[in-house]
Amino acid sequence: MAPGPGPGPGPERPVGLGAALFARYAYPPSALGYCGPAGAPTLFASAREPGWEEDVGRAAAGFEGAWPYLELIAEANGIADPLEADVVEAYFVGGPLLERVPEEGAVARLARGFAAETAGFGAVTGALPRGGLLHHSFHVLFVYPWLRMARAGVLEPSLRILDRCRIRSGTVLSVEGESVVVKSERLRLEDGELAIGGEQVEVVSRSLDGSGPLLELAAGDEVSLHWDRICDRLDRERAGWLRDCTSRNIAVANAGLRRSRVEPEQRRSGGAT
Repeated sequence: MAPGPGPGPGPERPVGLGAALFARYAYPPSALGYCGPAGAPTLFASAREPGWEEDVGRAAAGFEGAWPYLELIAEANGIADPLEADVVEAYFVGGPLLERVPEEGAVARLARGFAAETAGFGAVTGALPRGGLLHHSFHVLFVYPWLRMARAGVLEPSLRILDRCRIRSGTVLSVEGESVVVKSERLRLEDGELAIGGEQVEVVSRSLDGSGPLLELAAGDEVSLHWDRICDRLDRERAGWLRDCTSRNIAVANAGLRRSRVEPEQRRSGGAT
């Protein structure tokens, strides 16, 4: 069962929180050169001068992967700004806003926007009708090529990148300066299907580009991770949403993997496809 609705937009959420959250979650892959416009990592790590929110907003619109999802989530919930904090959090972590995105419009828009990346796979058009959510894990599983490559037998680096690229939760074990030791669960491929489980201990950073700690953390804190960075501290509800949305999209991906194994057998036996 999904966790209950999280807090809606309200004055208790600081102005600029959405832009700050986007910068935290988008920094790791942009610093690795995987997405976003040139100069985004430097901007995200140092933007604290007057007008930094507008600068981050302009950079965010240049993320061709994340921005369409933010627009869809905002529009479906009557929110004018795709960088409003609840929208950004819904995409990267999860939340009730995702449940309100109409399937038909989302399928058409994403299939059109990511046609080149998903040619011949049909993942985008098939995933939403089967219960997929427009969460970050949706893009990782159904638009990026790594799941297709893992399915084809190229397990390394495909599975490792899938695991690092997804937003995952972890528990802080210890903190020393900007380095944090966390315990998390890894993504595995078992009997041809994705599964999450099996503890791993990793050392990650709580800063952007060595610019100082973003968060005050202590042992026992639950955090969200993207690549080798801590993005935010999670309360129980948000950690639940992250696990639930990820699990839901993995279940849809596994159903697709099962169909891909059955359909060739049906064609060979003359059965329906």
